[in-house]
Amino acid sequence: MKQAEKDERFKNALMLKYSIGDAKQELKNCKWLMKSIVRRFQGRRGYIEYDYVFDFCRELDEVLELAENSADPLIAVDIAGMLLIEAVEAFEYADDSSGSIGQLIDASIDIIETIIDDKANNDTHLKTLLFDKIIQLADNHVLDDWEEFRIDLLGIAVGLADIECMRNRLNQKIDIWIERISGVSHQGYYIESLKRISLELINRYGTKEEADAFIKENLDYTSFRDIMIAQFISEKDFQGVIQLALEGEKKDRDLAGLASKWRKIRYSAYKALSWKAEQQQLAKELFLDGNFDFYQELKDLSPGNEEALYQGLKQELKTSKAWQAKALYHKLIDDAGDLDELIEYVRENPGSIQTYAGILKDKFNNEVLEIYRAYVKSAAQRSQNRKDYQVVCGIISQYGKIAGLKNQELIIQELRVTYKRKPAFVDELRKVKWK
Repeated sequence: MKQAEKDERFKNALMLKYSIGDAKQELKNCKWLMKSIVRRFQGRRGYIEYDYVFDFCRELDEVLELAENSADPLIAVDIAGMLLIEAVEAFEYADDSSGSIGQLIDASIDIIETIIDDKANNDTHLKTLLFDKIIQLADNHVLDDWEEFRIDLLGIAVGLADIECMRNRLNQKIDIWIERISGVSHQGYYIESLKRISLELINRYGTKEEADAFIKENLDYTSFRDIMIAQFISEKDFQGVIQLALEGEKKDRDLAGLASKWRKIRYSAYKALSWKAEQQQLAKELFLDGNFDFYQELKDLSPGNEEALYQGLKQELKTSKAWQAKALYHKLIDDAGDLDELIEYVRENPGSIQTYAGILKDKFNNEVLEIYRAYVKSAAQRSQNRKDYQVVCGIISQYGKIAGLKNQELIIQELRVTYKRKPAFVDELRKVKWK
């Protein structure tokens, strides 16, 4: 009693844990405790700052434990659902930069799923009551801007829909939500997720023919096309894979990542069918689009002609104006160890001298040392503080390994004179010879 008078949090938790009442009273007590936690942390300003959000969520998590430990699954779902809604609302009055509120929401959904998995079993009446609660919770207007949580709840409801009337209700609800967000921009992902729930219903309770028909109706959605492609691959219907991939490329031609994905799938199908000519053409397209891994595929398709392949691709990339051509060209000559091309690259990109000096010095010794020396001076000129000076001295150390100790000392002496009015720089230069 004495401690409860001093500590409201302790008082609330004690009363909630040991109060005796019916299910309705238990839920009322949880709601009262939750609201008291919110009020206390909000304070007069009505906002919970970043530093207090973790403690806020930790106390609400204690309410969630009551749901987890409740003997009545219906009350447990009510408590977890009530906390879920409050946590979503908390995004409006708390700084969730740490992600604590998001974790509390995930925990609430996980507990609801666990309760249903553990308690529902074969009790049809209980399943119906739990199903009603999940649908009611998913329909809460607070989730209108948080479709991902609504979708999580609907996914849980699938496990309760083994009775046809409940499946029909769930499908009707899904159709309503799809229609509601269809006209809203950037909602395609959520529509696809809702349709995936419908597919799960068919997979669980329908026939393969129904599932296949539903997938074909929704091939405009990436995940459905993926499912159909995976099915064709398992059936070794690679021409079907090619057709689906080509359709995907056409549909997603303005989405570079997806278009590339479909081309790679088409390439795998060509490979499975041993269509060498188609492989070569597509591998080159994929390579020129920036997929360097396909250079090895091209080499494997051109045994004995690797040098001609290299020279042809090199010339094509050197003259290409595509944005990815320069990076591909660099990777290509680096992979080949083409010293003549690499020294040309270093001339145009002096910063790369640190990377290539070791392999270029034997053939282009004087020029390598000249470029390296100029690069050190350029880095010194740009330096403005001790951290920059340390970076320059690191470059000098690497230069010394290529140019030798004598050349390293010469450039250090030159920099000491040039930057004699920068004592911090001179101090760092003094340390180089000990590195």
